[in-house]
Amino acid sequence: AGYTLTVNAACTRANPLISISPTNQSGNASSALDYTTSVTNQDSSSCGSSVLSMTSAIPANWNGVCKITNPTLFPGEQEQVKFTLTSNASAASGDYSFTNTATNSGATSFNATASAIYHVN
Repeated sequence: AGYTLTVNAACTRANPLISISPTNQSGNASSALDYTTSVTNQDSSSCGSSVLSMTSAIPANWNGVCKITNPTLFPGEQEQVKFTLTSNASAASGDYSFTNTATNSGATSFNATASAIYHVN
């Protein structure tokens, strides 16, 4: 009698790939500017889908809204997430940096961060 042995490849986790576009844009104080955060699941193909938790670090008293906060992506899959950042009405003229981070919810040691600039006119 013959037997068939099937070996499943192990799932290898990896940090997601993340970028923000544009990396620098300008607006008046209290203006809402839209950015696109591109996030890609870089786990090996033997892994199932992962929920990537999206968080941001923005200047104090500003408002940031991520359109999709927990995209579910299969290995190699990419999502374009709209991020709207509104500066404080009293923000002084200058460059303000912010970051968006994608963290694998099932394996939180795997994460990546991208930064961009909001220039207040």
